[in-house]
Amino acid sequence: MLAGASISLFAVDLETLTRDFRERPLTELARARPRGRAVKVLLRPALAAADTLSPTARALIPAADARLLFEALVEDRAEAVLYDAPQPALAELCAALSRAARSSPLQLAALESAPSAYPQELRGKETTAGLVTWISDPRVAAAAASAVHKLDVPKSVDPELWNDLAHALGEILAAAGKPRMAIVGSF
Repeated sequence: MLAGASISLFAVDLETLTRDFRERPLTELARARPRGRAVKVLLRPALAAADTLSPTARALIPAADARLLFEALVEDRAEAVLYDAPQPALAELCAALSRAARSSPLQLAALESAPSAYPQELRGKETTAGLVTWISDPRVAAAAASAVHKLDVPKSVDPELWNDLAHALGEILAAAGKPRMAIVGSF
């Protein structure tokens, strides 16, 4: 990941979302959040008629449009989110959290090497950007959620930024501490 990049994190029930993406009409999925991003993505010409297609016929949707729709659904269904966190500050927070919780999956390096979060049929030539599944173990997330607010602010990070990131990450970890939840990252 490039230094200076931004990272977004989403706590979402990825298993249910993937199943729904494969089996339910696309407009039905978007209707759950009428002002969500998925509604806007469905206006794209390649997706406008996709609702009438059977799940197997959805393979006709261009991969880029299908991935964009899946990303929008992740965003719309997330229980907690952190948008555009600066990578250096988030890396420092995750490193401190990893030490406090004694859990290496909390290191940002684990996010950088995490597996794709897209359904198998949407995985193609992976790029450096996209959705990855960072933490899918609710025990890891729950343990980290209890530790995140006890961290001291390092001198190298703006205290206000640190507190904002810690608060948002704490909400994401708490949500991901529930069964079937995962933290999905985008960079």
